[in-house]
Amino acid sequence: MNSSYALRQVIREMSEQEAKSLLSLLFAHDGYSAETHESLKKSLLEMSKKRTEVDYVKIRHIHIALGDSPGGSLKIALKAPEGRKPEHRVLVLRDALPFSVGPLWKLEEEEGREERRRWCMLHINMDDRDEYLLQGEEQFLEMRSRLEGIPESLPVTIWAGSNAHEQAGLRFAVYLLRHKENPVFLMDTTSAYASLHQTDPNYERRRTGEMNPEELRGIWEMKACCRKLSPEQRQSLESEWLELSGRKTGLRIWRDGRIVEVREDYYDSTLTAVVEQLHRERDNQEWIRSARVVGEMIGHLEQDIGDEYVEYRLRHLIYQGVLEIQGVPRGMRYYDVRMKQPLSGLEQRGGTEDDEEYAENL
Repeated sequence: MNSSYALRQVIREMSEQEAKSLLSLLFAHDGYSAETHESLKKSLLEMSKKRTEVDYVKIRHIHIALGDSPGGSLKIALKAPEGRKPEHRVLVLRDALPFSVGPLWKLEEEEGREERRRWCMLHINMDDRDEYLLQGEEQFLEMRSRLEGIPESLPVTIWAGSNAHEQAGLRFAVYLLRHKENPVFLMDTTSAYASLHQTDPNYERRRTGEMNPEELRGIWEMKACCRKLSPEQRQSLESEWLELSGRKTGLRIWRDGRIVEVREDYYDSTLTAVVEQLHRERDNQEWIRSARVVGEMIGHLEQDIGDEYVEYRLRHLIYQGVLEIQGVPRGMRYYDVRMKQPLSGLEQRGGTEDDEEYAENL
């Protein structure tokens, strides 16, 4: 009996949690061959798929949320009344970072996912980075097996707002469903939210995660902005995903109804302007906690790029000598920054149109 066969037998007799822990350990261990790893992954996928098929009994509709925050709210919004069996199942397509940042190159393949984890390790401060590096592949395989296990008769609704993270995630989800015959719907949460609050033109939400469970339930019941994707539309979204995953760009934004790939330093000038403004408020004397800078920056951005990415660019400005640092940059709460040589105008930095608009607002 070879080692791969023996390990498969052991996995079949283990609980799901025990199997996950074993697989995580093996991914981190170099003593097993690539063939053994592949065989073990296949066994775990088969086990997860069988359990998934049982999970879908009584379920009438599948929902895909793009991230933990919208996923948690959506689960509450669609929760069955007490005493009744659940009819909705919410699956969460997640990653440690928004799909708007970091390389998406070959993310549908293990090679690409490893490349993204490597980029994350080199650029991003994450408290749970080690756990992500160990379990990221396992979590993706589990999610993929759940998608593959969806009965063909069930409709699938993907919830996405007007931002690069959810729009890229939408295309990834449609690509992962490419072999499924299920009817697939798109819930445009930004448009739906506007319709739900049409009496107040100031109401706008570009991120599904900003909407509470009551609002999401209202959006589902209204269904005004939920449309079925035609085979041609699904094919188009799949092709757009392959375009995204064919390049190694590190930052994407949502502009004029489409995903636009930009340079990683796209917001550096805006970030510098934020630091300058905070300095002016303090008469150019005090150090500024990095978390304060990041929070101020996020508060003025319409894009969903996450605070981890902004903090990465803040550290890059330190390495470039634009900013000075006090403390150790192992997390936003551990260090302060200030301008090394305060600049007098945006023209010295060659800012973008977004920078100029932000400066005017300041």
